[in-house]
Amino acid sequence: MERRLREVVERGDAAQQAHARGLLEALATPPESTSALRHAELLVDAYLNDPYLTR
Repeated sequence: MERRLREVVERGDAAQQAHARGLLEALATPPESTSALRHAELLVDAYLNDPYLTR
């Protein structure tokens, strides 16, 4: 998941980049938040599968 979030930071739009940075910070601090993991999954899914950024 971390690798995908870093990809969003590098290649996503500005809002996605900011959100990905925040999620990387949240996931770096133990214990990992299940909410942060779910948000990371949703963000990566939107980045990979929603070219018009409607999600």
